[in-house]
Order: sequence, then structure tokens, then C-alpha cells
Amino acid sequence: RRRIHPSPTPGSAGETRSSVKKKPPQFVPPNVRRERHNSKERERRRRIRLCCDELNMLVPFCQADTDKVTTLQWAATYLRYVNKIYGDAIKEVCLLITCKVTYV
Repeated sequence: RRRIHPSPTPGSAGETRSSVKKKPPQFVPPNVRRERHNSKERERRRRIRLCCDELNMLVPFCQADTDKVTTLQWAATYLRYVNKIYGDAIKEVCLLITCKVTYV
């Protein structure tokens, strides 16, 4: 939570932050809002598709035409196997790797 403490603002005669009027939000036409939303959703889906394609290449038993749900199921199965075999040692390696990688 953010608290607003009454404190004088520079250049004001005893006015507090809570007494200073804020600008009302600008009106954004519905079609512009809709297009922004659609654009963000397209980008989200593109990122999901790219990550699933990469996962598809990394997980054994997945083919190029494997659907996303099956890819995720195989990935979960494979990760459970890796965790069972390597345990906490693999977590340490993953932490080292992910600390050096930046995602865009």
C-alpha cells in the first residue's frame, strides 16, 4: 500500500500533496484501447508460441508437429525424471545458468 503523507510541496503556500489536484486521465477512444489490447494479446501469444517451439526442440520424445499441451506434458514428465535423477544438484546448475541469461 502507498500512503500519502501531508507534506508541503515546493513552491506552495502550505499546500499538501493530498490537496493538489491531479489531472484527470485522458480519454482514450474505445477502438484505440481495443487495438492496444489486441496488440498486447498477439505479442503474448507469439511469445508463448516461441517458447513452446523451443521447448519442443529441447524435450525428448517431442516432434516438430507436437501440439503445445503434449509438449508441456512431456516437459513436465521429463523434468520430474531429471529432478529424480539429479535432485538439488540440477537446481544449483539451473540457478547459475539463469542468473547469466537475460530474457527479452
